[in-house]
Amino acid sequence: MQFDFGTSDFPYFSRDRSFIPSEEDRREMILRYVRRLDLPVAHQKVTEEKIMEYSEKFMLAAHFLHGCWGIVQADVSELQFGYLEYALACFQAYFEHKILNNL
Repeated sequence: MQFDFGTSDFPYFSRDRSFIPSEEDRREMILRYVRRLDLPVAHQKVTEEKIMEYSEKFMLAAHFLHGCWGIVQADVSELQFGYLEYALACFQAYFEHKILNNL
């Protein structure tokens, strides 16, 4: 989670890249998950790589979706929140992740 929604000043969120798990941490989590699936050893590595690949792409989708949501909410929500700023931060996260991971 790279967004903190507990701030009391506009835009009422902050982005902290230090909360983004490293590639090593993500791989370790996936490795532990795959081991619990009780797959044959020959299939474990392929499964790990596929899950890693899919998770990287789904991170992009999540950033893009949240960016679009922020744009919509800026127009329809009555809540006091920096929706456009949030949308921009999500799209920045999208492009940073896309470039860093060659997606």
